[in-house]
Amino acid sequence: MFLVSALLALASLLGLVLLLRRYTGSGSVQNGKFSSRRRTRRLIEAPSPGSFPLLGSLLHVRHPLYKFLAEKFSRNDVVLLYFGSQRVYCLNSARAIREAYSAQAEVFAGRPKLLGDSLVGETGGLVFIDGPIWRDYRRFTLRTLRDFGFGKSFTEASILEEAQLMREEIESRPGEKFDSSKLIGTAVSNVICRFLFGRRLASEDSKFELLQNTFAKLTQEKDNISELFALFIVLNLCGGRQKLALKLLQYVPEAKKVFDNFLYLLAYCKNITAEHRDNFLPNCQPRDYIEAHMLHCSRREPENPSTEDSDADADSSSQANKKPLNSQQPWLFNDTRLCLAMADLFVAGSDTTTTTIRWALLLFHQNPHCYQLASEEVGREIGFDRPPTMKDRLVCHYLQASIDEVHRCACLVPLGLLHRTLEDTSLLGYDIPKDSLTFVNQYSVNNNTEVFPQPERFCPERFLDGEGRYSPSDHVMPFSTGKRACLGESLARMELFLIIAGLLQRYERIEVASETGQDLGAGAELPTTPGDIRAPPPFTLKFHPR
Repeated sequence: MFLVSALLALASLLGLVLLLRRYTGSGSVQNGKFSSRRRTRRLIEAPSPGSFPLLGSLLHVRHPLYKFLAEKFSRNDVVLLYFGSQRVYCLNSARAIREAYSAQAEVFAGRPKLLGDSLVGETGGLVFIDGPIWRDYRRFTLRTLRDFGFGKSFTEASILEEAQLMREEIESRPGEKFDSSKLIGTAVSNVICRFLFGRRLASEDSKFELLQNTFAKLTQEKDNISELFALFIVLNLCGGRQKLALKLLQYVPEAKKVFDNFLYLLAYCKNITAEHRDNFLPNCQPRDYIEAHMLHCSRREPENPSTEDSDADADSSSQANKKPLNSQQPWLFNDTRLCLAMADLFVAGSDTTTTTIRWALLLFHQNPHCYQLASEEVGREIGFDRPPTMKDRLVCHYLQASIDEVHRCACLVPLGLLHRTLEDTSLLGYDIPKDSLTFVNQYSVNNNTEVFPQPERFCPERFLDGEGRYSPSDHVMPFSTGKRACLGESLARMELFLIIAGLLQRYERIEVASETGQDLGAGAELPTTPGDIRAPPPFTLKFHPR
């Protein structure tokens, strides 16, 4: 919020200039730049809380933004906000989300062009970019995931091994309390570490705990909506020049902390990559994601284009997009882009799953009858003598329903990630210009009283049919939907089921205690972190064996 406050004085000086520019000119302001393009007709606008020149809707909204939009616009599918002069559309219902990200997946598949390449000198990764480089890295990653058996028996065995090692640690210290984030985070992180780095770094590297804390700072501790408002205001003031905006933001302490945390994460990945390069044997079968990437880069000839997705970006405004690139061209792959991709995969494959399991244990603690019912089902359908397998999902209906209810109540990523429209389109009767940004309000969907009566209650029965069989709802979308859905969905679902089922098998009761003295008992309202990921307050776990 310091950054926002610092900008208000500057905004008051420049607001009149922008006001005249916006309302007396013949064009429109988009992406911080003035466009002279004339519109042939007036846009059909979505409802909006209002906006001021330069500041946009900043002073018209309350935080947390997802609650404000869910309450004030509960009957609206689409809501128009302004981040500075940038149009940003909130998809406030399941109908709007499916229409945009599934029915018009190609149109809404873009990402905002922010400061990533200015910060590290390279565009890359799997989450925050679009275009040919994203498509190539996405294809490479999907193929590598398949080669390493993601969603298959190899991954299942890795998860079960980490779950067993976690239980052994618990039982080696009977009666002790364990930090929930560290205990669960180590097991979950080791699974993705095996894939990315070929090692159980969460257990083997003494620096890894600092790295996990860095993840939390990036995803949980920042009020990132306020920061996004401020970022777009700065970009507007700089005429869209990212390098100038970055220089200005470097002088803001809060912004600098975010940059430093991101660069620390990137540096860690670079160090691991350098270690791999010293021992890389190009004629051997790759053992992890880094070696698969190095092998790919060592090829001299590009592979045949894949039929999956068109290589040409839907945004054909640049010369690069007018000439499609061959699929997975090795010369487009480099160490910086590898590290950006690994950082995305690691955060998506560790922090979110760890936090979801913590939510599950906390919600079971608040609703002990639900823990009892799930535990009885596991004992009846799986027993206590063998570890659970993914085949057991077919018979553990109540546990499956409980995990879906955890997703609904926790609403881990309430506003999702920003998308960018790659062409002019319309959505449920509203005009959406090209280069507009969109985000989902999953919190609004998860708390829709018409679909989920008494949404504040933890009630797994919502996802059971009349015969007590698991019946998922298409309103709960924890991994998003469409072309930008989470690549690690299958891994996350495996980890959630196998780890939670294993705990239910082994422990009659799991005791939860707040680390800050907060009431975490039945009926207590739980505060959450202000960042992109809604994490519960810190708590410890004490396990009571059967």
